[in-house]
Amino acid sequence: MFECLNVYMDELYKEFILELNRNPLHKKELVDFDIEKKAANKSCGDDVRVRIKFDTKGNIANIGYQGQLCAISQAAVSLLLDDVLKKNISEVCAYDEKKMIEIFTADVIYTRKKCLLIGLNALLAAIRVNKLL
Repeated sequence: MFECLNVYMDELYKEFILELNRNPLHKKELVDFDIEKKAANKSCGDDVRVRIKFDTKGNIANIGYQGQLCAISQAAVSLLLDDVLKKNISEVCAYDEKKMIEIFTADVIYTRKKCLLIGLNALLAAIRVNKLL
């Protein structure tokens, strides 16, 4: 019985990732932005550029990304950017690997952790580099 449930969950997980790969969230070129940062995962060739626009209160008003990403990276970046939209910088700076796993809602094998974290790394680096912490 549990074997059947595991197979079903694996199929849902794969479909979830593939759907976000086909229809990513926030994959767009922001022309009006305050900060941007690129990140790369040399082990699989992923690269991403995140651009962020803040409102007057320091909340993320708009966010977008561009890049060449594997299915897991694209799904993770999509979900991350959707989660941080409208949040304050201080809230976003508290994000870590544990939060990304929570947002992603599926287990990621160790060898794909960099894929899961590439968007978070770019987002936090943009904030750090621009001294917005």
